[in-house]
Amino acid sequence: MRQLALAAALLLATPTTAGATSGTVNSGYAGCLTEAALDELQTASANKDKRQRAALLNKVCFAIGGKKYWPIKFGYMTSLIRVYAGGSSVKLWTVTEAIR
Repeated sequence: MRQLALAAALLLATPTTAGATSGTVNSGYAGCLTEAALDELQTASANKDKRQRAALLNKVCFAIGGKKYWPIKFGYMTSLIRVYAGGSSVKLWTVTEAIR
């Protein structure tokens, strides 16, 4: 009985990524190095500010549609993911709908 309680305590204390599965980012989405940059990109898109979008893309934000990813932190509106490309990976913030 004591061993069962110890095993249960260990299972509860062990961090888990239950529900976290890798996948492919939906097409048409971008990921940014910081959450603030993602917010700025979303604002530029909503305001149809093409110059600001261009300034952000390929500098702090990148097109990630079709890339393989691993979720790190799920959020309601934004999520942090690890994107794999060209034999390496990078952590990027993206809108959660990009990985649903």
